[in-house]
Amino acid sequence: TSGENGNYVKDIPIGRISKIKILDYDSSLSIELEPVIDFLRLENVLVVDQKNLNDKPPLAKN
Repeated sequence: TSGENGNYVKDIPIGRISKIKILDYDSSLSIELEPVIDFLRLENVLVVDQKNLNDKPPLAKN
């Protein structure tokens, strides 16, 4: 990860590039990744809802 968009911490490997495709209709690339983890061995998962990344938690009421 690059950390450029702020969604992921920089320098944490998430996968290895297995395929690169140049898109004829766009100035982008399509990439396929092989995950660096074995999903069958996961014990804990953190799910981040991107639409709420910038939301502040509610203030505690006294």
